[in-house]
Amino acid sequence: VATSWTSDAAGRFEVSWDATAVPDGTHEIRARALDGAGNVATSAPVSFRVADVQAPEVEIYSPEPGAAVGGVVTLRADARDDRAVQRVSFFANGALVGEATAPPWDAPWDTAALAGPVTLGARACDAAGHETASAPVQVYVDHVAPTVEITSPLQDDVVSGIVTLTAEVALTLAL
Repeated sequence: VATSWTSDAAGRFEVSWDATAVPDGTHEIRARALDGAGNVATSAPVSFRVADVQAPEVEIYSPEPGAAVGGVVTLRADARDDRAVQRVSFFANGALVGEATAPPWDAPWDTAALAGPVTLGARACDAAGHETASAPVQVYVDHVAPTVEITSPLQDDVVSGIVTLTAEVALTLAL
């Protein structure tokens, strides 16, 4: 239903209508004119099809590029569409690792099967079947715990007063 319109001297009337406000499918419109004497005329109906032609957008925002991850990690994406996003699928090195079918667009990912550099991706899909892939996000999967050793004081040392405690930590990256 349109309530605002424009016209010109030739009798042409125009109105803007938001097709995103109705579901996809066939719709019908009619025009009705009313003159100064109160006479009303209605046009023949015109049928047309409304279709979603815009693909969704998707971006992974967690984990951040370059992050070191391990264990179960929550993958998070921002997905949007002119109508509605129906699904966001998450991938690690091209393999499906999780899906979300409603916001928030999150999915848990168990990193146990991978180690080292991993490329994450997401794909958003709308009701019309349009799919869009996110930009890839590189992360590093690390399952090796660091080593740590106390270097001062040493075993059985005797200390008093203010003492400096030191430890050495070594990180081992699994490739």
